[in-house]
Amino acid sequence: MAHNETAVQTSARRRTVLRGLGAGILAATGAGTASSVAAQSNDITVHDIRESPDATLPVVDELLVFAHGWMGSSAGPDQAATLADVLAAAGYEADETVAFVYDASTPDPDAVLEDAADAGAALADLVQTAVDEGVESIRLVGHSLGGRVVLETLATLEEGYVVDTVAPLGIAADGSMVTAGGHWYDGIANRAGEVRNYHSENDDVIQPDFGNGDDTALGAEGAPDAAATPETYTDVDVTDAVEDHGAYMSSSALGQDLATAMTDDEGPPPIGDSASAPTDPNGDGLYTDITGDGETTHDDVETLLANLEDDAVETNTEYFDFADNGTVGFSDVLALMRGI
Repeated sequence: MAHNETAVQTSARRRTVLRGLGAGILAATGAGTASSVAAQSNDITVHDIRESPDATLPVVDELLVFAHGWMGSSAGPDQAATLADVLAAAGYEADETVAFVYDASTPDPDAVLEDAADAGAALADLVQTAVDEGVESIRLVGHSLGGRVVLETLATLEEGYVVDTVAPLGIAADGSMVTAGGHWYDGIANRAGEVRNYHSENDDVIQPDFGNGDDTALGAEGAPDAAATPETYTDVDVTDAVEDHGAYMSSSALGQDLATAMTDDEGPPPIGDSASAPTDPNGDGLYTDITGDGETTHDDVETLLANLEDDAVETNTEYFDFADNGTVGFSDVLALMRGI
């Protein structure tokens, strides 16, 4: 099939930027050092397309594939295992987790973007074969340059194939690439059940290097215009939970949000007379916005207090256990109030 490739900017600025990005990624993730999958509690299948280009993905009902970043070929399996552990703690366990390893070692700033595009095309072929062979659900997660890989996968998939969940983590890209007219827009709109882009303003590897003028650094700030993104796309701000470029995979708050999305957990219903269902503003699994108006205020405290004995609260303890004691009661009202 025909494979689309990401347009590569060749300006002197981008060359300088990407060289700086490579150095920053090495410092942030420790990439390039030997890794040991056995050190993690989850068993990880390593799929290295450099060594086995004709191999296929495992055929299981629920498949999670993780794509590493620039200079991260050796660190990728450990990162995949860390993410799998965090997701398992949050309630999501794939039947098999695959560390997708590709050539990301070139020091050339133009070639590395082409390598990511090629890797995305290769992963698209693997996804299509996996679906044809009976895999029911496929989730793709990519860190940094790997975020480009998983979005390029969507851009390359043939008509009729859909990836259930795609999650870039601190993606190295401009925000305009996911908005109307952007390179990845159509793939996100037509080839994904849901795309959740996790970004952190603390990501000082991505922040200085992408986004100019009206554009944004997608992995640090999200898309420049939420209204111009596909309906299947959501920016998830994890600034409060991710302190640097290498911390995405180990973030429990990020893991909780992603696990919830992948297990189709829609959260609690509206509480009391509220017109909207509660929301989880920071992705930690606790629905502090009780009234569903987009912010946590004293109105939420009063609403929770007035409805402690309602079925909507009593049957959804895990969402309102702000005191972390396994139940929902007055202590949770106090904990919610203290957090405002």
